[in-house]
Amino acid sequence: MSKKNTTIRFILFFGCFLYFFSSYSQNKKQLLLTDALNIISTKHKVFFTYNPAVIKDQKVKIKNLNKLPLEQSIKLIKKLTSYKIDYLGNDYYVLYTSAKNKYFTNQKSLFNTQLKLLKDSTSKKEKLTIRGIVINEYYQPIKKVNIIESNTQNGTISKNDGSFELKLLVNNPIIFTHIGYKTEIIQSKNKFLRVLLKSGIQLDEVLIVGSRNNKRKKVDSPVSTDIIEIDNIKKKSEFLEVNQLIQNEIPSFNATKQSGSDGADHIVPATYRGLGPDQTLVLINGKRRHQASLINLYGTRGRGNSGTDLNAIPSSAIKRIEVLKDGASAQYGSDAIAGVINIVLKDDVNQTNINSTVGFYNANVNTDKSKRGIDGFTYKADVNYGTKINENGFVNVSAEFLSKNHTFRNGTNVRQKYGDAALKSSNLFLNSEIPISPTMKVYTNGGYSFKNTEAYAFTRTPDSERNVMSIYPNGFNPIITSNISDKSFTLGLKGKLKGWNIDFSNTYGKNNFHYFIKETLNATLLNTSPKQFDAGGHSLSQNTTNFDVSKYFPSTFKGLNIALGLENRIENYKIFSGEEGSYASYDINGNIVNNNTPISDIPTHNNKIRPGGSRDSLVILL
Repeated sequence: MSKKNTTIRFILFFGCFLYFFSSYSQNKKQLLLTDALNIISTKHKVFFTYNPAVIKDQKVKIKNLNKLPLEQSIKLIKKLTSYKIDYLGNDYYVLYTSAKNKYFTNQKSLFNTQLKLLKDSTSKKEKLTIRGIVINEYYQPIKKVNIIESNTQNGTISKNDGSFELKLLVNNPIIFTHIGYKTEIIQSKNKFLRVLLKSGIQLDEVLIVGSRNNKRKKVDSPVSTDIIEIDNIKKKSEFLEVNQLIQNEIPSFNATKQSGSDGADHIVPATYRGLGPDQTLVLINGKRRHQASLINLYGTRGRGNSGTDLNAIPSSAIKRIEVLKDGASAQYGSDAIAGVINIVLKDDVNQTNINSTVGFYNANVNTDKSKRGIDGFTYKADVNYGTKINENGFVNVSAEFLSKNHTFRNGTNVRQKYGDAALKSSNLFLNSEIPISPTMKVYTNGGYSFKNTEAYAFTRTPDSERNVMSIYPNGFNPIITSNISDKSFTLGLKGKLKGWNIDFSNTYGKNNFHYFIKETLNATLLNTSPKQFDAGGHSLSQNTTNFDVSKYFPSTFKGLNIALGLENRIENYKIFSGEEGSYASYDINGNIVNNNTPISDIPTHNNKIRPGGSRDSLVILL
């Protein structure tokens, strides 16, 4: 025998040895019980329920498990272990020990009861089979939705294309649940259902602000975002207005009330991250909200800025508030340097929520006895109602009334009446979506707010050129009142068109601020001066039209999202004057002072020229 043949035979022999040894070892290999159950589950499309702590480290010797039929695999598991396996229906099996089987026995008993119920019902009539599809708000199929017949364990899950089929036991309502979506309960009347699940519990993952890419989740987002669930905050606090709710949750948001600050007493300027009120962009359902017409002057916070009046939006209409911080200006422009606040309105249906709040303060700490007792009495009532329109549409309406009286605290020589302004406000807000085709829907939201406010200004002492002692012997405290109306309306169309997500909308908003001064006078009119004046005001209107398109290409560059947008915004600011006496100076003959008026004809007191205009109309004069 040649040396070459001997080498070949040795190689063949060694190869055969390795093959048989490998096969023998594989057949004798011990598997973890959990791995064995996974093999059976994958091969036969069934599911096992068990306590991992109970079967931890349990091993079994099974040969060619992935080639055995289902029934034989289960019998083998029972034989090789001390566990019991029961079938619960719907391709679910439960594995348990005989010593701790009380729960699973009850489950088995319940399932047997349901089977008996099924037999009783089917003996009288044929079983009802329901088929359908589950989709989201963008009309995309949702897979693995839990579909359960109410009061039973009869159920199924939706397939990858969103379709499902379920044989009902007794035609109970069907419950559709999925993480990230609101639960839907439907009483089936048809044999085919199209179920739309709306985004509900987001687990702080899917957000509106920050990206046009709806494939992005919070864990992928390059910027930080805060989420404020309004209902949860309202249950834990006594706050009534939106500014207060946000400030309580986000320390860098500041909207502290001021006293004796002209218009800022009536619309509280809010600042975020130490920047001006006009550097925070406010959105309603992702659409730009108009600003207030008040330009903060004098010594107020946000001087020279005009912010958004968040308190004009009733808290009862808000579902949650999303606050985008870093990188906001890169996505929304220079008016979002501080950040973006997106207010998401409620879309609840088939429920009515009514709330009321009463509060006051016992101000016995005041050194002035005339200001002791209950002050700041506050009453608030709100109602929220939602109803369906057709099958998948809805309309949600919120109404709110708030009344707050003055608060009085220890004053000073220049401010006898110091404290918060009084307020009465009424708000109405609406949010609605109505499908007009399988892929398109019309949406609208908007509201109206009206405020009547009163704030005390600085004290005018008796012996002052600003006072006429025959009218106010003890001096006076002017009251700046205002009528503030705020209206907004958004109408839009969104959906899918040839694979593209489109959104076309128009938003109009207007803020009107009208001053009235009470318990005051025009010192140049002397004894003939009225005690109240129409001091004029200002208004700001804004109309924004935008069009957005986006599409996600999953097979391009491992996922490519394209988003395009156009926007046209028109703003109109107006200052309107009040009555003549609120801003004019008069001479001793009752004529308006001009450059030709002799100095001797100008009214004076203690050798000081009396100032013109109603006290306190400084904001309008500037």
